Amino acid sequence: TAPPRESPQYSPRKKITPLARPPPSHQRQSGPDRGAGPSDHGQGPHQGPG
Repeated sequence: TAPPRESPQYSPRKKITPLARPPPSHQRQSGPDRGAGPSDHGQGPHQGPG
């Protein structure tokens, strides 16, 4: 359990966790806010891979 936790693949995943956390919250408002377009566009690329 210790080796996989220190694995190099786990490190990048941890960094994406904090960044992927904000997108989910924004996605909830993305539905009604989708009309804004420009507002969602800013996080568009981040939400895509997220």
